[in-house]
This record gives sequence, structure tokens and C-alpha cells, in this order.
Amino acid sequence: MTDRKAPRQQPPSARIGAPSAHPFSEKNIMSKAAKRSPRKANSAAQNPQRLVGKGMKVEFRSLAQITPYEKNPRINDPAVDGVAASIKQFGFRQPIVVDADGVIVVGHTRWKAAKQLGLKRVPVHVAADLTPEQAKAYRIADNQTASVAEWEMNQLLREILELTEAKFDLSLLGFDSDQLEKILKTGNGEETCDKHIPELWQIVISCGSEREQKTLYTELVKRGLRCKLLML
Repeated sequence: MTDRKAPRQQPPSARIGAPSAHPFSEKNIMSKAAKRSPRKANSAAQNPQRLVGKGMKVEFRSLAQITPYEKNPRINDPAVDGVAASIKQFGFRQPIVVDADGVIVVGHTRWKAAKQLGLKRVPVHVAADLTPEQAKAYRIADNQTASVAEWEMNQLLREILELTEAKFDLSLLGFDSDQLEKILKTGNGEETCDKHIPELWQIVISCGSEREQKTLYTELVKRGLRCKLLML
């Protein structure tokens, strides 16, 4: 008579109907991932300094190494002259932000101004950590958030009058003559002396086509004249 071995008892986790405890089950994987990678939002809330990182790295690149974003929705040609004048007066103080491929995220106007001034190299920050969606959103937000801000007119007037007393060129502020005139007449409802308004002479030239307008604009800029493109 042969001896029969008693059947081996299965552990509770292996019995039919018992929940799986496989090490690669979805539940275990998600649980481990949560422990390893806490949500970025929570870590940013706990340590806001992480948004700054260890310091923004800035390098110098030639303009040929920087590519404008071909779908840029911002029309910035009218601002190029003012930005070029600002760079010439104050220096290139804000780097152009590009993605990992060298495409501009922030700084299209500064790039055009640099070309106008004949600069060979400009400071650049490479935002290699941004996803394509983040770069697209940042490109829009950088322009839109700046347009939301407003001036405290009385304080602005005081600042401009102090610059006037110092004989500073008010045309470098980015306002045209009409805007400056309105600002200089807002102080507590009292009109200020017209001597504070800089003298500017303007001429409007009608062109037969957009191509002719761009050609004439380029020629006048090369001659050192401050020009603005208008579409009436």
C-alpha cells in the first residue's frame, strides 16, 4: 500500500477568489510610484524656492543660432524701434528665452531689435525643461500678463517730471508725443507747462502695397530714422 502525501495548503492570497498580491499588480505599481514621485504641485507649495532652481543659466549665442517662432501670434514690429533705443541706452538687460531647439519662447522683439542694432551675439536662457505645451502657454502668458498691468497716473507723472528736470530724453520711455501730452496733463486735474512735452515731427507716407511699405521702412531705418508701420 503506497503512502499518499497530504495536499499542500495554499496560502490565503493564492486561493480562488482572494485578491491578487502580485508584485507587478496595478495597485502595487501605483502605490510605489506615488511614494517615489509626489505631486509637483505639493512639492512647489512646500518649497516655493524650487521654482527658481539653483540659478538661471545665461549663455551668449549668435542671432543665427536663434530661431523665431513661426506661429508667434504677437505683432511686435511697432515696438522694435523703442526696444532698440532702450537697448542702446540701457544695455541688453533681459536674456532671450529659447527652448531646447533654439526656438524663441520669450523675446521676439528683443531679437528683432538686436538685428536692427547689428549685434552679433545676445544673452540667451535655454528653458530646456519646458514641455512644448508649457512653452506655447508661456509665450502667450508673458505677453498677456504684461498687458493687464496699469499705470498709477499721478505717480507716473511725478517720475516723468523728475526725468524732465534731469533733461532726460523722454522719447526713450516708449510713449509717443500724444501719450506723453495726456500724461503730463493728468496731475490732480491741472495742466502742466507745455515745455515738458518733447518736440517731435512726424510724416505719414502712403504705400501702394505691403511689400512697398516694408521696403521703404527698411530703407528709412537704415538711414537712422525712427519709423513705425501703420495699417489704415
